[in-house]
Amino acid sequence: MVGTFLRLDRLGELMPLIGDQGWFYLSARDMILTGNIPLVGITSSHTWLHQGPIWTYMLAGALWISNFNPVSGAALAALIGTGSIFLIYKIGEEFFSKKIGLVAALIYATSPLIIIHERLAYHTSPIPFVVLVLIYSLLKVLKGKPIYLPIVALSISLLYNFELATVVFIPVVLFVLALGIYKKEKWVKRINNRKIIVLSMLGLLIPMIPILIYDLGHGFPQTLKFGVWFFYKGFQLIGLVEKQSNESFMGTVQFFVDKAALLIFAPNALISIIAIAVSIIVAGFFIFKKRDILSPLGIVLALTVVGLLGFFAAGARSEAYLPMLFPGIILLTSFSIYYLFDKKLLATLIVLSASILNAVFIVQNNYLVDTSPGYGPSLERRVEVVDKIIKQANGRKYNLDGRGEGSEFESFTMNYEYLLWWRGNPPSSEKQNLIFVIDEKQDRIDVTIK
Repeated sequence: MVGTFLRLDRLGELMPLIGDQGWFYLSARDMILTGNIPLVGITSSHTWLHQGPIWTYMLAGALWISNFNPVSGAALAALIGTGSIFLIYKIGEEFFSKKIGLVAALIYATSPLIIIHERLAYHTSPIPFVVLVLIYSLLKVLKGKPIYLPIVALSISLLYNFELATVVFIPVVLFVLALGIYKKEKWVKRINNRKIIVLSMLGLLIPMIPILIYDLGHGFPQTLKFGVWFFYKGFQLIGLVEKQSNESFMGTVQFFVDKAALLIFAPNALISIIAIAVSIIVAGFFIFKKRDILSPLGIVLALTVVGLLGFFAAGARSEAYLPMLFPGIILLTSFSIYYLFDKKLLATLIVLSASILNAVFIVQNNYLVDTSPGYGPSLERRVEVVDKIIKQANGRKYNLDGRGEGSEFESFTMNYEYLLWWRGNPPSSEKQNLIFVIDEKQDRIDVTIK
């Protein structure tokens, strides 16, 4: 209940709607109105690569049901996030203990960083849910339930669609399968079944069909070229290839620390970072002691550590790479709390206190929109700007332009374009004499006429 409330509270007022989100809203709108199905999503940080189109399809469904109300996209993300709370409890309860499941669910439900991302109608919002499905399904396979292998394959394919960086999980899954074969685990014999193999191939292939169609006509950037680039980044990580990025490693570390500070205990950044670091160390020590990497803890740790390595290898200071880390970090933290504290009552009090303070923090800070620093202006403020533009245009045709930080990107004004269309007076696609210039600052949105 708490997690659902924190994801839906005042969503119509305090929903973030950045320019990149606007790209998806326009794409989903055009899909509904024209019937043309996009084969790929928005470009990634490497403009020759695109994200997958599945979030566009999901958003189109929400917009169609709601008559294009922009809040419906955020509501969809929030409901998926609510499902993640249940799923992380299920993993904790089934593969660790009921107490660890409850702790994981409570931390996840009240984590400010997770709440922010699950109130965001964006292609990264479903990632934690799908990662949890991947973890659950992979652990069920290791428990001798081969029918879950197609779900593992489907999860990997969906993750690729939502964020290209999640391909770092593929080597982990392949390593687990290879190690199981090497150790002659009983579950390996059960997945060596024609039906399971065919279903797994279908699970991997079906979400990729639009991307494969796109690749056929564009020189295979999403598959073959991306595969070569992935190995290139891997060689950079281990030092076989010199890194060409202008981003400093310490800058990436600082970015991660700044964002991760909101993950466990937002009122105190140092406690958050220490908790994450200690959780990884404790889990590593426990697995080394038990020498069982194929245990539930081993799988969660492997996915988390590889995800972190992928984040730092990419060197891009983007929050889009963080949601894939949320489930693993929360599960490791929950395990470590109960492993370190012999007195379970003390552990319970620590978790309850941290969760209450996190919930208070995120509500009092308006879900970190309309704040400085924060996640930009709220939907309510953007709609006020849109209505002002429509009033000043007074029926005349006009163009939009952007100024200030981020205005160099094509998507900078796309959120306003969608809202202006939704309010009934969109900007013209042809050059006009009347041009409204939007300049976003932390504390206000300035609109001038050029």
